[in-house]
Amino acid sequence: MIAGKTLAVMTWFAAMFFVLGPWLVLWASGSGFADGWNRSSGAGKGALGFALAALAVQVVQFVRLGRGTPAPFDPPRTFVAKGPYRWSRNPMYLLYVVIMLAEAWAFSCPALVLYAAGFFALTHFFVVNVEEPGLRRRFGAEYEAYLKRVPRWLGWAFRAD
Repeated sequence: MIAGKTLAVMTWFAAMFFVLGPWLVLWASGSGFADGWNRSSGAGKGALGFALAALAVQVVQFVRLGRGTPAPFDPPRTFVAKGPYRWSRNPMYLLYVVIMLAEAWAFSCPALVLYAAGFFALTHFFVVNVEEPGLRRRFGAEYEAYLKRVPRWLGWAFRAD
């Protein structure tokens, strides 16, 4: 039951942020979905495909290592600090932004870059004010040590603690 619910929520999330949102941006900016896709570069389409595949691999790894899901109603039971979580505390969110930027490239639509920037700003707010306090409560000292070791986003230049 949980697996089906998780799949439904993740499908809804992907549809809203990676399909409906970009389609609305394309429509509002005067770029048609079919027109943009037809005139886009193969590199942009390849980047989009690669990012989506990387996200799928990362979700599977998260489920296996954490013995839970990214969904709030079935959170991981084990703290995950391996794989991409060694370099960023939020690699899934970073990959979401990469997917959106790949869409901007694939459709040659600068407005989608702004969409990705807005998504990142909202995500940052959510991570700082909701997700991190919840992880502090759930995983305690283990999470506090992780906060000191691993940047929120990427590298030392982006460390914002």
